[in-house]
Amino acid sequence: MNPVELKVLLIENKKCDAETIMEFLRPANGHSFEVIWIRGIEHAIRHLVTDRYDVIILDLCDGNCENCPGIEPLIRLNGEVYSTPVIVITQKADEVLGYQAIQLGAQE
Repeated sequence: MNPVELKVLLIENKKCDAETIMEFLRPANGHSFEVIWIRGIEHAIRHLVTDRYDVIILDLCDGNCENCPGIEPLIRLNGEVYSTPVIVITQKADEVLGYQAIQLGAQE
């Protein structure tokens, strides 16, 4: 069986959280991941102009923390990528935010 490599764009502001996610994406069961970690949606959107990914992981905050505008990053990202799956993660169990993300096309 040939290994499958997926190219992943990880949009995460916190280094410790990014490192944890990348640890979970270590090669396993014949799959490997090329993870590109970027801080902030602005930088990510500029990066998406020149590069393609198999999947995007977006850390989405509930809007109550500093520099964290809730659902806005996903809305902006949807304007830049149309067929790339977006997986949304968040620190808090916010059902409203999760529902909004799924309505905008994020993967559950």
